[in-house]
Amino acid sequence: MSADLRDPQLALRLDARHRAGLVTIERLVASARAARLDAAGTLRLAGPGAFEARGQLKNFDPRAFVPSAPAAELNTRFSLKGQRLPQLAGQLDFELAPSTFEGKPLAGKGELRLDGSRLAHADLALEIAGNRLSAKGRYGKPGDALDVHLDAPSLATLGYGLGGRLKLDGVLRGSVEHPAGEFELLGEKLGFGSLRVDTVNGRGRLAEGRSGAIALTLGLTGLGRMDEKEALVRRASFAFDGSRAANTARLEVIGRGAQAGALSLAGQLGDGPRWEGRLESLEVRGDYPVVLHAPAPLLLSRDLLRLGAAELRGGSGGRYRLDETRWQARHLVARGSMGGVPVGVILDPSTRAVKSRGDSLQIGGEWDVDIAEQVNGLVRIYREKGDLELQGDSPVRLGLDDLQLTLSAVANRLAFGFSAHGSRLGSASGAGTALAERTVDGSVRLVPGAPLLGSARLDIPSIAWAGPLADQNLKTDGSLKGEFTLAGTPARPEAAGRVRGEQLSFVMADQGLHLSGGTLQADFNRDRLNLEEFSFVSPNRVKPNEGRIDMARLTRTPGTLKARGEVQLASGAGRFDFTAERLPLLQRADQWLVLSGEGEVITGWNSAHLKGRLAADAGFVELSRTPAPSLGDDVVVLDPAGKGPPQASPFRMSVDLAIGLGDALYVKALGLDTRLAGNLRLISGDGRPLAATGTITTVGGVFEGYGQMLSIERGIVTFSGPLANPGLNVIALRKGLSVEAGVGISGTARRPVVRLVSEPNVPDPEKLGWIVLGRPPDQGSGGEMALLLPAAQALLGGSGGSMSAGLAKALGFDEISFGSGIDSRSRVQTSSVATGSVTGTASGASANTGSSVPGQVITIGKRLSSQAMLSFEQSIAGTSSIVKLTYQLSRRIAVIGRAGSENALDMLFSLSFR
Repeated sequence: MSADLRDPQLALRLDARHRAGLVTIERLVASARAARLDAAGTLRLAGPGAFEARGQLKNFDPRAFVPSAPAAELNTRFSLKGQRLPQLAGQLDFELAPSTFEGKPLAGKGELRLDGSRLAHADLALEIAGNRLSAKGRYGKPGDALDVHLDAPSLATLGYGLGGRLKLDGVLRGSVEHPAGEFELLGEKLGFGSLRVDTVNGRGRLAEGRSGAIALTLGLTGLGRMDEKEALVRRASFAFDGSRAANTARLEVIGRGAQAGALSLAGQLGDGPRWEGRLESLEVRGDYPVVLHAPAPLLLSRDLLRLGAAELRGGSGGRYRLDETRWQARHLVARGSMGGVPVGVILDPSTRAVKSRGDSLQIGGEWDVDIAEQVNGLVRIYREKGDLELQGDSPVRLGLDDLQLTLSAVANRLAFGFSAHGSRLGSASGAGTALAERTVDGSVRLVPGAPLLGSARLDIPSIAWAGPLADQNLKTDGSLKGEFTLAGTPARPEAAGRVRGEQLSFVMADQGLHLSGGTLQADFNRDRLNLEEFSFVSPNRVKPNEGRIDMARLTRTPGTLKARGEVQLASGAGRFDFTAERLPLLQRADQWLVLSGEGEVITGWNSAHLKGRLAADAGFVELSRTPAPSLGDDVVVLDPAGKGPPQASPFRMSVDLAIGLGDALYVKALGLDTRLAGNLRLISGDGRPLAATGTITTVGGVFEGYGQMLSIERGIVTFSGPLANPGLNVIALRKGLSVEAGVGISGTARRPVVRLVSEPNVPDPEKLGWIVLGRPPDQGSGGEMALLLPAAQALLGGSGGSMSAGLAKALGFDEISFGSGIDSRSRVQTSSVATGSVTGTASGASANTGSSVPGQVITIGKRLSSQAMLSFEQSIAGTSSIVKLTYQLSRRIAVIGRAGSENALDMLFSLSFR
């Protein structure tokens, strides 16, 4: 017989002959794409049906026959011989030539001999991408042993989301019906798709026979998701001990934080496999503690899970009774009840994650469910007593007196309903119907094309309870009403509704934010939410501490804020426009702002882009003369709450705002009293912090410094980058004197450079004199100054320094004194000295002396706190000067920092003896 068959995918050529019950295949050649099989062999038709074959396979890719199969290129030589009767038996020998599997190098060889269901001989060795598998021995009858070894140091090279290192050594004994053997397992840094396991180890032993000993231990650490640093399960262990006839098992799991659980079993292991016994104990610790009250019967098998009557008790008195729980393929039966279960909600202030906690409201429930080819049953949850306490930034009680949730099913027809009522919550209710079905894979789902009907109503007379949930300083008020309908099918649901809000208000007293007279009108239909109106009509309620603002004009009528737009519910894509007209945004006597403008917000479910133009109609900001304490730029607080680094928010926010300061924005801060003018543009985007461009200028005004009122000649703040670090160009002078002296500030907000300036220009000691005294200091020689300074110090100090204290108080300082520039505590000079004037020009006197402040100095100081003192020292005979900050760490330890003519940092420790 000869055959030659061809088509575009497959070609087959066969030369064979039959004589005296013997079929001889002289040549068989098959090809598919690049794969080619060359084989020859014989088959006896009579007797035991002996057969024999040998051949070679080249460039075989299983995807040519099964498109979903993995990619491979197999090359091998093989030989096969055996017989068909009385049972199939044979031996296969093969050796792989250079081959690949999923693009990875594959090599190996093997000898396999089958005798019915028994593996009579095996000698297999395979290696793929550095991972090796070997098996040698026999398996299937008493006395057989098959040694199996897996050494996979680089699972990641295999792909399929695998990773890490795995090693397994084992011996398989017994048969498929009654397996036996032992193994040892070790794994490190394992990956399985999106899951990871830091370590896993275990060992086990299963002896033959019903009374054979069983011992199994498994342990793992660090089970979690690849994209999460903190593991879901920190540690877990499982131990199984005994025999098939009587055994015990225990599982322990330690999760995140205080979450943990443990259970223990006792029973017997049968064929199937099938385990039957008792659930001896069950304990869950953490946010939802549960303990098994008494042992319960339990059956586990390949196709059945059945738990007998069991009672669980919660940590706060809740009770859960499981009358019957049975699961089989395509059939679930569950009956039970619960009562006294505490319910509460907590909103984590740091992560804004919602968690359940509380003991104010107690709920009960019951269920009787039978899900087979049809869904039947009832699930009901209801309030037993108490009120619902929501734990946000501040606890809030809703005055709840009724709560019902019901889900029923009869012959796959589902009906659901809910109702709630509270003295503060108001009322909410709803109901609906749908059709369920059992799918081919055994899951239950809503029929995609069946009708879906539902409706709901919401009536909240006051939302005063909502503000404290978000922030303890936020006060909200107003009413909300809503009506909603659900139609269409589960595959294409159609939702519609209408929400109304009246007399809405949002107040944050600490920030001065006060929006009132709000109205909300929103409709949604199918896949679109239309915001018809979201507006506030807010009158001004506070008068600022600033008389230069034309309050009558600005507050004659209330300010307004209006917004409208729409959003696609499926994608979240939307656009909202807003306008503000003389809106009193901040209403505090020391922080007051009225603004106008317009803009738009472009949204997605995970993003928002704000663009607009805003202008200040008028404003006033008054800050304390002493800034609030804060950490320095070089201080980094790591993990303050022990929760690890905060997770990156999936929400992306970008901003493009043009801001005009108008002609009536006044500021009083840290001695500054002026009006600000100019324009800023604020921009931020993906991965970029908020940046600003533009210039702010001061218009007139004064700066109180050195105990004097200095007029601001020039005040320019330039933004070109980070908002917190603008460039500075400020000059303030004491006016009305023959020499107008003052200070100049340049550099940036983070690295300001302060210098003395005057018109006309005079030496720095004279500048300081004109600023503080209104005249130049005496121009005597250094020797004369040395004689005059002790007399001046005695005159100003007097008994107890009352005159100097009075002068300092009058000038706004805490200290004015004359004396030596060397520290009174005999500071030893160890630092390098940079000499020069405060203007940056080197002074000959300074360069020659090399001391901190040569000769006698005038010292002007201001106490920042009970521990900190800031002072300025100016040489009388020279041009050197320094700024000194003294901080008393304790009664005996002080730190002194100097900048200017000398840059140094000293720590002083003092001891006194009696």
